[in-house]
Amino acid sequence: MIHAMIRHKVADYAQWKVVFDETSPLRAAASSVKGHIFRDVDDPSIVTILTHFEDDEKAKAFLQSPELAEAMQAAGVVGESEIILLGQEEKFVD
Repeated sequence: MIHAMIRHKVADYAQWKVVFDETSPLRAAASSVKGHIFRDVDDPSIVTILTHFEDDEKAKAFLQSPELAEAMQAAGVVGESEIILLGQEEKFVD
């Protein structure tokens, strides 16, 4: 399993969320099984998505795909997105 953390600024969260929801089939085809959306405390136009993928290669292909780039543009992503791939997960409780 691979995890992707994607962080970017959006022009309008509501518009972004509509497009994000519409791209659910693309994420599913790339083996996405679950995820979380976070908004920055100080600047809610900065969105961070943590997505869990079952297939590393499908995930990497999706994250580099023209379809994702087009969706981000349509969603009103401003500037460059930061994409970080994460591997092994270890849980903790404080």
